[in-house]
Amino acid sequence: MNKTFTFPLLLALIWLADYQPLSAQSSSSYNIRYFAHTGGTYSNNIQQGNHDTDVKFDQAVFTIMSTASFGEKLTFLGEFTLENSFNATEKELEFKPNLHRLFMKYNFSDYLAVMVGKSTLPVGYWNNNFYRGGEITQPTIGRPSFLQENSYTHITDYTVMLEGGGISRFNMGYSAYAFTGRASQYLNTLKGVGFGLDLHAEPIESLRIGYSYKHDPIPADPLHAQALSTLGENGMVLAIIDPASTGLGITTNREGIYRAIFQNHDIKTSAFSVVYMDGMLPLELITEYHMSNWEANDPDHPVKQGVIQDDFFLYAGYHIKKLTPYLTYSYEQFIVDYPTTRLVNEYVNAYGVGMRYSFTPNAIVKLEYKYSADYQAPFSGNQPVPSSNFNHWAGFQIAVGF
Repeated sequence: MNKTFTFPLLLALIWLADYQPLSAQSSSSYNIRYFAHTGGTYSNNIQQGNHDTDVKFDQAVFTIMSTASFGEKLTFLGEFTLENSFNATEKELEFKPNLHRLFMKYNFSDYLAVMVGKSTLPVGYWNNNFYRGGEITQPTIGRPSFLQENSYTHITDYTVMLEGGGISRFNMGYSAYAFTGRASQYLNTLKGVGFGLDLHAEPIESLRIGYSYKHDPIPADPLHAQALSTLGENGMVLAIIDPASTGLGITTNREGIYRAIFQNHDIKTSAFSVVYMDGMLPLELITEYHMSNWEANDPDHPVKQGVIQDDFFLYAGYHIKKLTPYLTYSYEQFIVDYPTTRLVNEYVNAYGVGMRYSFTPNAIVKLEYKYSADYQAPFSGNQPVPSSNFNHWAGFQIAVGF
């Protein structure tokens, strides 16, 4: 985001949180919260007997979250992040601003509210409850890999949303929304509008069961369509293996080739979750399963169902006073199919163990170790021996909020 626009906007958010009309002073409220986290990581990547070791301190991240309510119906929220990064050109550290959320909500009743603005889309439990800057609220170091920023299932976007909760004795809730779509973020020349639905219930206190669905269209792009017809099947296979071999002006990277092949597709994502958090028992449990399919919306498109991505994540923790040891497991599979050739078949198993210690409600430290095995089989049929990639990762994190 342009700095000349971001910083005045931040000042406007703080002013908005502090401003109270005379007619609403008795019923208005505001709150500003500050979050920060930093840490370090060690990584040892092993591929075909070669070791690649990396030790580094993570970027410091600072977040300001401002909320304001005007009367009993109208509320505002803004979340603004500053990330510390190294500018190789200037050879100095700098802070990059980013506006993650900014929305207005009007509550008609407990069962119906309308939200307009920029927000994280409610796909699964993690996206609904843990946000970008609030690492102190997350039970692990960072998000599950398939829920990283701007992944298929984690997108912050401009949206109009209807939502409600507290319905029936099962404490059911819903969110139904339209959003500007992945195409408008990643294919800048295209415009798309997606929609989604999130349903959840809490039949027993602190036990939450949820289902989410998101439909994100990628419209046709004449430039990429022309490239698709120029490449042909064999050319596309070669392009994904060796992107620089295309000789096309549209792109020289693998992501661009994927865009060329899978333009005019729909991304359909479903998510299921079962969660027990903050209950009477000392147990913590988060399970999520996400499935994304890229399907052609043109019957003449050569790739009918191009990408299938399956992701599963399990977190289990146990409170021992201020200490919470925990285990994690994740499975991810990513498949890219062309009618006669499986271009990519990759799956990753990751196992983790960690501990979280709360010095105070406003300061915690996390230690974590993960082992992952990444298997890739690029072709079907007469395929070469699948390549394997093994990784040992360890990290610590200090997170505060006040």
